[in-house]
Amino acid sequence: MAAPAPPAASGSGTTLLTTPVFRDMIHTETIKKELRLHTLYDNYNLTPTVAHRIVVTNKPNEKLEDGKGEVEDDEYINILTTSRLPPSQHYSTPQTTSQQYGWDTKPLIDHRRLDKRFYHPKVETEITKMYGAAMIMKGDSKKGAGGKGKEEGK
Repeated sequence: MAAPAPPAASGSGTTLLTTPVFRDMIHTETIKKELRLHTLYDNYNLTPTVAHRIVVTNKPNEKLEDGKGEVEDDEYINILTTSRLPPSQHYSTPQTTSQQYGWDTKPLIDHRRLDKRFYHPKVETEITKMYGAAMIMKGDSKKGAGGKGKEEGK
């Protein structure tokens, strides 16, 4: 059988269910029921695929004695070294279209400094030497004049 409905409040036409006190009682009872069934789960585990790749280090302020270092995983070190290689050493052929540009970086012929056809060093003429010296002096005069100019003006 169903529970009898609560009586209406006196004269106002509102039922007892709509009063704030009754709503608060229902809310409190609901929370108590939820907390009875609620259990806090604090035993966390890592999945096996992740657990063997994690490196647990010592505390930063803990000093290691000689001979008591961390155990290094050879597989992890191998993965780390191969991932840092440039793509041309990591793969045998380019994997993307962008890698095709610059894949073969070896020169087609040896760089010979004696062969004038292939060796074109920078040439500095008298004009460029003189202009370079003038620019250096101009830069020095700006640095020196900036401090002296303010003092002379006072």
